Amino acid sequence: MSQHDKTTRNMQTQKLKLKGECKNNDARCWLCSQPINYEPVDDNDPSRFELDH
Repeated sequence: MSQHDKTTRNMQTQKLKLKGECKNNDARCWLCSQPINYEPVDDNDPSRFELDH
């Protein structure tokens, strides 16, 4: 396993952890204060959870 694989897996784990914490707190976007859709059906949904939204 390469170092890149470990970094990628760690990043995915950290993103899921952050998403769960934000969802539990019903957090809004820190940039625009809009609600975040934590369970989007469409990957093109602009309100879906991302690290910067």
